[in-house]
Amino acid sequence: FKPVRANDVVTVRMYLRGGSANLTPATAGIEAFMLQAAQEGTTKYSKDALNELLVETGTTISADAGFDYSVLALRGVRQHWNEAWDLFSEVALRPTFPASEVELVRGKVLDQLKRIPDEPDSYLRFLADSSFYAGHPYAVRPTGTPQSIAAMQRDALADWHRRRLTKENLLIVVVGNVSRADVTAKVAATFGRLPARGSSAVAVKMLNPITPDLLVVKRELPTNYITGYFAAPSLGQQDYAALRVAIDVLSDRLF
Repeated sequence: FKPVRANDVVTVRMYLRGGSANLTPATAGIEAFMLQAAQEGTTKYSKDALNELLVETGTTISADAGFDYSVLALRGVRQHWNEAWDLFSEVALRPTFPASEVELVRGKVLDQLKRIPDEPDSYLRFLADSSFYAGHPYAVRPTGTPQSIAAMQRDALADWHRRRLTKENLLIVVVGNVSRADVTAKVAATFGRLPARGSSAVAVKMLNPITPDLLVVKRELPTNYITGYFAAPSLGQQDYAALRVAIDVLSDRLF
């Protein structure tokens, strides 16, 4: 928790540990799919009621999935903090995954995945990731593939939610003009009821030895898109901070 008194915006991020290491080719994208579908209705609020209250209170809820964790995020205002937290905790903990809404979300996700080859920047990253992470847990895409998303059933999302949302897998960060006592009470009353352990996050192994490689894809475009990947020190290694500074200097000062 970090108090910020300069304005009335309150933000919350719920991190779900695990990422690609907890996935298989068959479950690729299930967490991203689950968190998006969770916003389409809860035990307390229908989709329409939820969206109406989000608009009335100036609250936004969003989700994202990465190689190491997935995130459910809240952005609200202090004047409607109680209502915003109620909406957020409902989406996080008590989604109902209505079958019709799951299908709508599936369609949107599939459309995004199928458009990757049409966007040069996205396709460049896709190809680079696929080559660089071959044989590593990160080779399983956290956003999924058209094949994995198309095959996922509504019950699989609900079961994944039930198994993965345990206290040991969660980190909640709150920043805003609210009190620590209030945040603590809210977390205890909602997330405090979750099981302590279960479906633990799998540790990510180090990258395989890198074999120099060059991948060239011919596209009829007016611009060439180039990227290079290399192995770097991990967060816990002594050289990590120095490399971060060096990369920032090259990124921001080179030109």
